[in-house]
Amino acid sequence: MLRFQASRRLRPTGVADAQTLNLLGVNTAGSFDRVNRYYVAIPSQGADTLSRVRQFFPRAVAKKSRLGDYVEAGAYPNVERAEQESNFLRTKGLDARVAYR
Repeated sequence: MLRFQASRRLRPTGVADAQTLNLLGVNTAGSFDRVNRYYVAIPSQGADTLSRVRQFFPRAVAKKSRLGDYVEAGAYPNVERAEQESNFLRTKGLDARVAYR
């Protein structure tokens, strides 16, 4: 799994998350939001926030909410995994936090 993720420019975690499953051809679209309720959000600090996050999470997307613009680095089924990824981004100087939908 690690080798597959690295070869596809995903962060190699060894876990078949939604991004990995998508590349494997497994359809997670219908249940993604229902299953992956915890997500890592980085408040947008300008035009370069998305590109900075994508250095580590290539499939990160820019989003909007009533609280402001942010980048979603990924979504996860449990808070522990989301916290792990948030902490990783914090070590890279990004203001990452875990949110629940």
